[in-house]
This record gives sequence, structure tokens and C-alpha cells, in this order.
Amino acid sequence: MLEFLKQEWLSILSIILSGAISWGVSAIYFYKGNRSSLQSAIIIPLITITNEPVTRKNYAEVKDISRSPLTRFFHKDEKKKFFKLVTEYRFVCSYNENSTNATAVVTDIEHRLKNMGINPRCIPVELDDGSYEYVYPEEINYLHSDIERVFEKCCWQTETKECTQQILMLIKCFAKKLYTSNFADLCKDYDLKTIIDSAEITDKWNWKFDKYNKAKQEFEALRIVKKSQKFLDN
Repeated sequence: MLEFLKQEWLSILSIILSGAISWGVSAIYFYKGNRSSLQSAIIIPLITITNEPVTRKNYAEVKDISRSPLTRFFHKDEKKKFFKLVTEYRFVCSYNENSTNATAVVTDIEHRLKNMGINPRCIPVELDDGSYEYVYPEEINYLHSDIERVFEKCCWQTETKECTQQILMLIKCFAKKLYTSNFADLCKDYDLKTIIDSAEITDKWNWKFDKYNKAKQEFEALRIVKKSQKFLDN
């Protein structure tokens, strides 16, 4: 009787052990399959996109990738760094270098006018209570657009002199029409590179791109991402 019970227990244990092994093997294959899908459907496409210039169009693809249900197969730290990269990409995707540089130039002109004792907000607008407030002239928007087109046509870093001359001509016409004909004082010591490099809007975008680049580096340092990068390199 004891021998019979012993054989029964051994059979039961054998079945349980066999089931556990089978379940473990299935779980391993399931895990590996999900991680493989994660690499092919999310990580590799994201690596490809982030190696291209940052654009709104590319962000639309990044956003679609981030909505994939496969993101649940990221480990906790991987998921944190993945979504950090997606977030920082969103903050920089609207960057337009020519528009940013034009804003830097227009803002500099405002500062120069103020230093000459001239208020850039020179257009009176009557309020409901009969009082007035002063706003920027509509022409300042046209000036911004014209300067942006100059940056589109000329590379200000390699064609600095030509670019500066065209911009100064636009500023001269704008200032003479609305503010002052004293162009010599208005644009004294005009250095386009210094204006752009030291502009507040330039600092703002540099800060955003620093955060994006840091998030990208942290994501690329993940082991699963390095493994995916090796696959792309082969």
C-alpha cells in the first residue's frame, strides 16, 4: 500500500514538475517574443527617426509609436526613458531656425529703439473706456517675414556680410517709415552673429535641445536599444 501511494505521489509530482517546466518554457518564449516585437515595432523605428532632423512630421510618427500597446513590454526604467524622449521631442519639433533668427533680429531692433528713447509700440489703440494703449505696428510682422526670407536664401554663417546687408536694408526702410531716420545710431556696432548667439530666444531653444539630446542619450544607453542599434548597423 505504501509503495502504491509512493508511486502515486511520484506520478503527481512528475506531472506538476512537467507542467511547471512547460509553463516556464512558454513564459520564456512569450517574454522573448514580446521583447522582439518591442524592438522591431518601436525601438528600431524610433532610432531611425531620431537620427533624422527634428520635424513636426517626424514627431507625428514618434507620437504614433508611443501609443502602441507594445510599450507595456518595456521594463520600468526603459519605459521612463522612452516616454521622456517622446516628451522632449515634442518640445523641439516646432523649431524653425530661420524664424528663430528673424525673431532674434527683430527683438534686437526693439531694444535698440528703446535705448534711443523710442517706444516700439507706437500705434495708439482706443479702449472701451476712452483711454489709449500703444501697440506694435503691423509692419513689424512684415519685417519679421522679410528677414526670415533673407535667412532662407542666405546662410548667415557662411554669407554673413551679404545676409547682414540685406537685413540692414530692411531695417532701415522699416525704421525710417515708423520711428527714426537716424540709422547710423540705430544700427551702430551691428554684429549679426552676436545678435543671434546672445538672443533670449536662441538660449531658450538651446535649453530645449540640450534636454532633448540628454533624453536621447539616456535612451540610447539602454541595453535593448544598443542591441537594436547593432542590428541596424549590420
